[in-house]
Amino acid sequence: MRNHSIRVGEVSIKRNRLKPHVHDALSIGIIDEGVCDVSCASDRLIAGVGSVTIINPGVAHDGADFDGEGLRYSCINIPKAFIEFNQKDCVSFLGEGPDSGFIVNDPTILTMLKKLYFILSNGNYDKMLSEEYFELCLSKLIDRYGRSLENEPLSRDKLKNLKCYLKEECQTVVELKTLSDSVGMHPTHLIRSFKRAFGLSPYQYLMSCRIEKAMGYLLDGMRIADTAIECGFVDQSHFHRHFKKSVGLTPGQYIRSFTRIC
Repeated sequence: MRNHSIRVGEVSIKRNRLKPHVHDALSIGIIDEGVCDVSCASDRLIAGVGSVTIINPGVAHDGADFDGEGLRYSCINIPKAFIEFNQKDCVSFLGEGPDSGFIVNDPTILTMLKKLYFILSNGNYDKMLSEEYFELCLSKLIDRYGRSLENEPLSRDKLKNLKCYLKEECQTVVELKTLSDSVGMHPTHLIRSFKRAFGLSPYQYLMSCRIEKAMGYLLDGMRIADTAIECGFVDQSHFHRHFKKSVGLTPGQYIRSFTRIC
């Protein structure tokens, strides 16, 4: 994912009102402390902790703490060009109209956006996981608050080819954008189609293939640290975490518990 195109950060305001401004981006604000007071177009948004403000691209808005007691919020700005607004298979706008902003009071959306902010700001997550989670969050927002146009269903043969590609390339860095470009489909729709066909998302299948490779290498006597790198994991900790979740044993326990027969 083009992380340099998405801006994330934390903003603190106290007894101050930001001047009206615009972003060529979908602006998402997760209220962490205090109460925000935002004027945009003909709307006035008052939101407290546990709420999320969403402002469509190009909409002029300001911002302040409502009661002068201070405000802190986490920002995710997703550029209009990145999510291809007004293009087929993508959202045209969220909320009541393209010149508006609105408040989301939805625990599910809040939890997802907080996790997305953490992943994007942390920078230590697997690239494909970051891409996939971003697309899933965007898809959830579109499903609940916007409009999207679906592509034609992806053929079973194309999905099988993608599955074979992931298996063959599981030890390398695989990008979701590369997969979606190869079939001419928006990433969100690709994830849905792949999971509908095989029961796993592309990322989940990729990790499954990596774990399968790792099991063989470990029984061949390869060191755990070398296996982690050879199989495309970020580091040994990343490998250990996924291996335990998939196999139920740590890599060391697996070596001691299993033997290759033939």
